[in-house]
Amino acid sequence: MLRTPPLCRRFALPPVSAQPLRSISLLQRRWKSDVVPNSPPATTTVGPVIYTAPLLRPFRRLKIFSLTSLALSITLSPFIFLMPAPLPTGARIALAASAVGASGFSTLLIAWASRSYVNIIRREGEKGMRLESADWLLRRITTTVWDTSVIRASGRPFASWELPDELYPEEGKTVHEGETAVLAKTEDWKGRLQGQWIVEYKKDAAGKLVGKCRGQGRIIRHFNVSDELVDSTAGSG
Repeated sequence: MLRTPPLCRRFALPPVSAQPLRSISLLQRRWKSDVVPNSPPATTTVGPVIYTAPLLRPFRRLKIFSLTSLALSITLSPFIFLMPAPLPTGARIALAASAVGASGFSTLLIAWASRSYVNIIRREGEKGMRLESADWLLRRITTTVWDTSVIRASGRPFASWELPDELYPEEGKTVHEGETAVLAKTEDWKGRLQGQWIVEYKKDAAGKLVGKCRGQGRIIRHFNVSDELVDSTAGSG
């Protein structure tokens, strides 16, 4: 069961929005800071590992198997045209295309499902976290979330967390129309920026400021995490 955490320091949700996760609220209570999402620190300290995926090795082996099967199907498909069998050319082409297509589809499906699968989570500074996943070639992808309070429960398949679509300013805090903030960023295995998750505050029909979030580039906004395994006390104190 998810519990409703106290209001975060920078953002608060209206009653209709999804509530932050229990483990995230625990992290917020343990990691107190004045870090503001719209002003990410130039340098941050990467803390200890607070989460390791329970299916890290099986997922890795599954991706290796899918890549190997795709490579074999592509390599061996030309031999279909050399088989001494009474098959017309059209049938041989269809057979080769089916073999490569089925293997390619399964590889893409596994890559899509595993892109959001988080292998390792580390503390990032005082209030953030760094989530490490892998691309379809098993190369590391790192998504840094500056403030864990913005993470929400996700209803998407193969995802338990997500970055929000909307944010509401906390009551009593001054936020100006048009103000923007960088909530998260995704980098590849070489540290090159791939995308960002940005919030921009605008007035709704009732004249209230609402933070509308949008992606820029190839940002990862969904995360498959076993919530109960996140260690909110690692490296604290």
